[in-house]
Amino acid sequence: MSGAGEADATAVRSRLAELTRKFVARTVGDVGQMRDSLARLDAGPDFDNGRALAEIHQLAHRACGTGGTLGLCALSDAAAALERLIQACPAGAVPDAAVRAEIAAHIDAIAAHL
Repeated sequence: MSGAGEADATAVRSRLAELTRKFVARTVGDVGQMRDSLARLDAGPDFDNGRALAEIHQLAHRACGTGGTLGLCALSDAAAALERLIQACPAGAVPDAAVRAEIAAHIDAIAAHL
């Protein structure tokens, strides 16, 4: 590889590492938001504005897509599993305690890969 080619490859690796660090930092915050949304679901329908499950889904979707793009396959797979679980929930219904426990476990799995 020529000197310019090596410099380009180094610049790409450096940029990818920077993007990965930013993604991980953002996703740590997103996991906190997921847990907050789950707490609203746990508190019952009076404490959920109808958006908690959708918020968790949206954050999991972002983690899945960006994680996959950055090559963080285990994290992406964990987020995809959470997405599928939420998609299986009836629209507009608050998931029962067993499903909420599964959601919590999936959020923990995402966190474990950060």
